[in-house]
Amino acid sequence: MFSKTGRVSTFSSLLRLISSALTLASLLLVGFWLYTRREELATIRWAAQWKVFLLLIGMYGLSLVLNFVVWHSCTRSVVNIAWSRDLGLYAYSNLSRRLPSGLGYLFVRAVRYRVEHLEPPVVLYFSAQELLLQVVTGISLAWIVSFPVAVPNWVTYILASLLLIPIAFVIRPSVLSGLLGKFGRGRLPVPGMPRWLVLGWLFAYVLAWLNGGLMLHILLVNTVGTGVITLRQTVGLWSFTASLGLLGSLVPLGQFARDASLSLLLQGYMPLPVAAAVTIAFRFILTVGDVIWSLILWKVGAFLHN
Repeated sequence: MFSKTGRVSTFSSLLRLISSALTLASLLLVGFWLYTRREELATIRWAAQWKVFLLLIGMYGLSLVLNFVVWHSCTRSVVNIAWSRDLGLYAYSNLSRRLPSGLGYLFVRAVRYRVEHLEPPVVLYFSAQELLLQVVTGISLAWIVSFPVAVPNWVTYILASLLLIPIAFVIRPSVLSGLLGKFGRGRLPVPGMPRWLVLGWLFAYVLAWLNGGLMLHILLVNTVGTGVITLRQTVGLWSFTASLGLLGSLVPLGQFARDASLSLLLQGYMPLPVAAAVTIAFRFILTVGDVIWSLILWKVGAFLHN
């Protein structure tokens, strides 16, 4: 007969094995996507633009670090975890983001953080907070920079009302923690966050959105040319479409909403085949950058922690 401790250890090992398998599956899906898009990718002049692509992949690391800074300030409020250890766990979990559904990513993240005594409901809470703040700041930024596509007034009102969403749980985190606590063991042990810290999170996410918009604009300038679309318009397009992609990541294959909407909206500035090629190239850069920087930060975190 297995002891209770032995059964718990076996169950934990099984969960870690499943999370490792999901991470590997995510990397295999990246390879499969690159293979299925090999013809479209072959039409891009990689040799002529290799310096630009290296620059963009390097810039992607800034967005990932900004997102980690926000995440670490959340986890530190609950458990005493070193930033190097947190960096390794965060980066490793990030490798599973390319799964068809965000649920697999959340599973890997929850399993990996159990070793630091951060219970899955708390990880779910912080992940929901992360997603909501990213979407709110992304759509708000797109609205502020005057989203370039003419939309009815009612759409503008909806975008404006989204600014009220984080109030329900950021200023009073007991609302969301109490709701998610129903799936755990009572109210989640999530402390109230100072408003200055929340403002810091919003500022970090805005910087990440601006960095992504600048990356897309640099790609457009070097592939399509100058004068086709302004930086302000590009930031608006990217913030809006990527926010849709984040929302879609909760359902199977929903992450493709970003690519479809980006190609559609870029069509207002260039022919559809060109817009599709730019979208594929940018997704290639984001995918490769995500994998490279996650591996680098994972190894850096593990090295510094040990």
